[in-house]
Amino acid sequence: MDRKYSAREEGVPTSIGGTPDEAGVPSLAATDMMTLLTRFSKTLLWLMLIYLTGYFGLSVSFLIFGLMLWMGWKMRRQSKQNKLRDAFYLLENEENVTRKRTNKSLPAWINFQDLERADWLNKVLQQAWPFVGQYLEKLLVNSIAPIIRNSNNHLQTFAFTKVSFGVKPLKIHGVQVHTGTDKRQVTLDLHIR
Repeated sequence: MDRKYSAREEGVPTSIGGTPDEAGVPSLAATDMMTLLTRFSKTLLWLMLIYLTGYFGLSVSFLIFGLMLWMGWKMRRQSKQNKLRDAFYLLENEENVTRKRTNKSLPAWINFQDLERADWLNKVLQQAWPFVGQYLEKLLVNSIAPIIRNSNNHLQTFAFTKVSFGVKPLKIHGVQVHTGTDKRQVTLDLHIR
């Protein structure tokens, strides 16, 4: 009969430490025992402090003061751990966090690669804005108002009393150029805010 021997039966170790107990990994029972022992010792320490306070005839305010100091220390420690955890999360996921925070405030030409910046157009609009306002006011009062008055009998008294486009010009965040099949036509999409 051909019998196969396992590595353990032949005396050869299976890994550098053998079983998990031999490799220095504590078992679940040992970990639970250490947790139980730690809790028991903390409870015993608090009970000992309460006993000694009564034994020496001290006021309970000493215990309350000590408890307040301990709680303050614990809260500060937890706050520091939370900040450290958030910093590590930000360090690991920096690109995703930055995209989520700034996605809404970035100009369109950064999010969409086919858009171009329009700084030159914004400079032209800034210089020409007062004249654009005057032109549009004359256009509304002299051309559009008479058309509206003639369109309906009820609008015979229609008039623009004051036309103002403000002192701050339009701001164009991006320009997208579309060239169609017609070589004589170019369509511009302006992203205005």
